[in-house]
Amino acid sequence: MMDKVAAGFVSAYGSPPEFIVKAPGRLNIIGEHIDYCGFGVLPMAASQAMYIACGFQETAGGAETAETETAFLQVTHLQPTQFPPLRANTETDMRIQEKHVWTNYVVAAFLGLRDEVQKGEVTWNLAGKRGLCLFVDGDVPMAAGLSSSSAMVVASAMSFAASLGLSPVWSRKELAEICAVAERYVGTSGGGMDQAAILLSKNGACQKIDFRPSLSCRPVPLPPEVSFVVANSCVEAPKASHAATHYNKRVFECRLAAFLLHRELLPSHEPIGREALPAYTLAELLETVAAQRGCGIEEAREAAVQLCCSASAAGGKVVPLADMSKAEVEKALPQGYLEALASSRIGPEVWKRNFNFSPRKRALHVLTESARVDDFIRVCEDLASGDGGGTKGTREEKLQQLGGLVNGSDESLHNLFECGCAELKELTDICRATEGVLGSRLTGAGWGGCTVSLVMRDRVGSVIDSVTSRYYEKPRTPPLWVSDDLGTYLFEASPSSGASIFIPNPAQRAWTSTEWLDKVPN
Repeated sequence: MMDKVAAGFVSAYGSPPEFIVKAPGRLNIIGEHIDYCGFGVLPMAASQAMYIACGFQETAGGAETAETETAFLQVTHLQPTQFPPLRANTETDMRIQEKHVWTNYVVAAFLGLRDEVQKGEVTWNLAGKRGLCLFVDGDVPMAAGLSSSSAMVVASAMSFAASLGLSPVWSRKELAEICAVAERYVGTSGGGMDQAAILLSKNGACQKIDFRPSLSCRPVPLPPEVSFVVANSCVEAPKASHAATHYNKRVFECRLAAFLLHRELLPSHEPIGREALPAYTLAELLETVAAQRGCGIEEAREAAVQLCCSASAAGGKVVPLADMSKAEVEKALPQGYLEALASSRIGPEVWKRNFNFSPRKRALHVLTESARVDDFIRVCEDLASGDGGGTKGTREEKLQQLGGLVNGSDESLHNLFECGCAELKELTDICRATEGVLGSRLTGAGWGGCTVSLVMRDRVGSVIDSVTSRYYEKPRTPPLWVSDDLGTYLFEASPSSGASIFIPNPAQRAWTSTEWLDKVPN
């Protein structure tokens, strides 16, 4: 792939690139839609990646005109018809387009770095900088829940940082946090899992990523007898273009749930301030409940879960069983609080385009999903220790427990978070009915995209054959469109390493990974 991208750069710009950035996609094993609520997740870096070849073009000689001047930035994709190029004559032309285009992710990365520079802790000198050229390709499926968008942001940020004199000034963790904020320029309000997985992952293990009290990451051993099979439903799920009615609406509902549950669980505690409301998470709620009641996080979580499950416990008013209409939300929030929530970065569009909200359902998924992440890791670590650990059962029974947690996540995503679709349900049903599959769930934001299945390693081939015949080759009207390379839709996934920069090694006629991102310790 790197040789292909390098050749594309030469074809587009007339000279070889100085370096190539590789940023992998992200496969989330368990812990969906909970990172932006402050809870830990368990993803891994995928083997598929986005690649950006970077270099500078010679500036035009003599007097320049609008037609001949060397641009500040040019971005070209291997498939320019599907992904139109970007030309920015100066840095002031780096603006997010109102109509969603793929180069918005490149621009978002630049704007995120610019924001960091403007804080005054680091500097860059753009004066006279011209001719930066990027050539892009990749094999991360688009709009499939494998985070091609975040891989694009990370790869772009690394390209800019390395090209414009910002290296090395940030650690991998710091760059992950910068990229998470930067991607919000595109319009989605993610929590940081994708960028952290892309930058912090290590080969051969999933990563437990936590966000409180600060970003941290540690490897989690996987049982050697299991693997993962990813299946693309072929239903595209573009997160940014439908954000107000899908992804961002869920963020809004979770913030609303955190306020309502706080008021009910801590009636005598100081209320959340209006200014803090748009950022108040369910994880912060549990920490506050635990501190005020003198209990552990698990006990605080159980109290919140019980409240979500029972309308009578809330008097039928605060967290009702049914959806809340706009009028009910307005009635439930004190004066000024709705304005604070609705005027946040995502608030105006979410409030304008939706008429009902389901904070109870969303909170119940988030709370139980966070517990499933903890349980999944506990079982994995018990299996790795071999001494029984803190979970009961034989090794086979513990593997079944892992599958049950994966299935429980999927059920919650479909029924409580309501981010599934018929095709994802069909795929997980097929997988669960296939011998050797322990569990199957949608992965990524949902509403389309991929499933991930926990599979006995010695049954991977037969599982892929079963899914091929029962899903991809099934007669349909209209027919399911897939390319000749079915392996891009259905494949075994293994944990890969995080993003890196590669430089040419003429002696070996290859590209060599650098330690550019590892010069600043985490």
